[in-house]
Amino acid sequence: MVKPKHTALPWTIQEGPDPYLSILNADGTIIGFLDEGVICAGSPDEQQANADFIIHAVNNHYELLWACERALFDVARYHDRAKPPNKARIGKTERILKKAIDDARKELPEVAE
Repeated sequence: MVKPKHTALPWTIQEGPDPYLSILNADGTIIGFLDEGVICAGSPDEQQANADFIIHAVNNHYELLWACERALFDVARYHDRAKPPNKARIGKTERILKKAIDDARKELPEVAE
């Protein structure tokens, strides 16, 4: 079975046709709609805020994942040399980073070309 691929980033929001907000991929193709019945419930301002949050999260996902991986690399290097109580604190940071990376990578779809 082939894993599905998401559309190219960045995604953006465009208003209309009323009452919808459209999600567009990198080349401007509509890839989804947001409205009260689908994802965004509440007032138009709440719908816009929800849509903005989704787009922000999607567009920053890979950079944040890379930053976590880089931080884990640095933390792991210092963990072996650390002395108590710093060793315990660094170990906790290492576990938090590993969990964040694992959660971000779960079923992560490949980017379509």
